[in-house]
Amino acid sequence: MPSSIFIVDSSPAVRRMVEQISTPEGFEVVGFQDGPAALEAARRISPALIIADYNLDNMTFSGFCKEINKLDNLTETYLISLINPADRPDENHLRTLGVKAFLNKPFQSDDLLDVIKSLHQKQHEASNGKGLKRRLWPPTSTTTDSDKDDEVMDHFDASDEQEDQAMDQHRDSPNPAPAARASTAGPEDAMKGLFDQLLQSMAQRTEKKLTDLLPQAIEEKLASHVRPIVQRELQTQLGDILSHERLAEIIQPLLSQELPALLRKEITACEPIIRQTVSDLAGASIRESLDQLVREQAEAGVRKHLPDVVRGHLGAIDLVVKDEIQQATLKQAPLLADDIVRATAEQTVEQAVQRIIPELAEQHIKAELKRLIGAVEAPGPSKS
Repeated sequence: MPSSIFIVDSSPAVRRMVEQISTPEGFEVVGFQDGPAALEAARRISPALIIADYNLDNMTFSGFCKEINKLDNLTETYLISLINPADRPDENHLRTLGVKAFLNKPFQSDDLLDVIKSLHQKQHEASNGKGLKRRLWPPTSTTTDSDKDDEVMDHFDASDEQEDQAMDQHRDSPNPAPAARASTAGPEDAMKGLFDQLLQSMAQRTEKKLTDLLPQAIEEKLASHVRPIVQRELQTQLGDILSHERLAEIIQPLLSQELPALLRKEITACEPIIRQTVSDLAGASIRESLDQLVREQAEAGVRKHLPDVVRGHLGAIDLVVKDEIQQATLKQAPLLADDIVRATAEQTVEQAVQRIIPELAEQHIKAELKRLIGAVEAPGPSKS
């Protein structure tokens, strides 16, 4: 199962960076926005490392370390603190709270990876040995001693225990050599030889321990003292190098030499694209402008010449209409004359008929009356 790493930082970019650096190395990275969320997860999961920002949200970094130390399942968990340039933490005090390493923001990927690998290797070495020392809470000391000094003292305590065991075994085991020498030398010589042997053994062990631990202690002390000096000197030198005048001296020749060639190269490469873009944009713009111009010119020409054209056409239309009317009149005149004559004749005839018919009717009636009267009178004389 891969070792897990908690990253506690309010910045998603920092959490993502730690994940991208650590995941390829076989670690399972879990990110948290603030300290309480990380503590809640730490009660269920026992991460190998916890990387936490010194400026945590919703709680202080010291309080976070104290809560971590109270959890029994995190006795083998190492803490790494991320420090901002404006922070001024008491590193010695934080080491007593279990912080094993400090990284200044913005940190490099290699620096973070080196710290993670170093602490992970120490965890493996400690687990293969006697096991990690149980962290006690509250801390028994708030002095300026580092965890490395405590580790050195632990090694010396182990050496003392081994030496005591060796002395007990030496006293318990039968040793004929002192008894043989006791007959010739005295008890003082036997004791002297025993003390010389023990002193030589202790000197060898002490020399070995110092050879193993002293370079690391010296390296850490030098790093703690030399690093601030180097950083200050680096900032000073960088400030001089990155000054406005210095940058102008460096950049201006480069720009004057390289910029024209670079511009020519880029312009040559971009020329087809520029032409195509200009053609597309100009074509559309020209079409719109041309359509607008033609429309305006057409409207102006129509406004200017339309009245004359209309008047000319109206004159021609008048002539055509007159001709058509004349022709139609000529065609319709005989018909109209016939109709008028017929209508007039009919009216005259009707009036004449209306005058003549009553006279004829009266004459006819009179004749008929006469006939009837004559017919009636004729039978009368015959009877007589």
